[in-house]
Amino acid sequence: MKRTAENIKQLVQQELLMITNPTVKNELVSLLVPKPIAHTRDWDYGVADDTYECWTIAMDEKTDTSIVYSDFGFGPKTPWGLVPTNKLWIGADSGWFGNLMQCYLDSFSAGELPIWVVEKEVGAIRTVLTQNTKMDIAFNQRDTLMKEDSKGRYYVTYMLE
Repeated sequence: MKRTAENIKQLVQQELLMITNPTVKNELVSLLVPKPIAHTRDWDYGVADDTYECWTIAMDEKTDTSIVYSDFGFGPKTPWGLVPTNKLWIGADSGWFGNLMQCYLDSFSAGELPIWVVEKEVGAIRTVLTQNTKMDIAFNQRDTLMKEDSKGRYYVTYMLE
């Protein structure tokens, strides 16, 4: 199937419908480009000079990061890629996701949202210790807790509900 800008825009709208957290949705929407931009990106994992079609759907100029859609990405189950804006390469497999929200939440932009929490794990139970903070603050809090309790297990994650 040959993709079109309208087709990609519809895919983005379908993905946005699945995002229920208004903070995440609003910030992601603020990064969307008016019309998806078709381009090719270099593939570093196969034959030299391989390129694949991608569609830029969001851009964060502050961090030189774009979110793209590609039928080629790292397989059909991971069509949403978090890639550099100014270097047209497909990036690493760790930057490709099964849905738009997961892709966005892995971006630098999402780190600024007050959705991050610090949890402590004891056995199979995690307890939230701090919540509604930016990612860098959450990681600093986690690091402080780990220094105070070197045997404890602490994690930073996001809370959307």
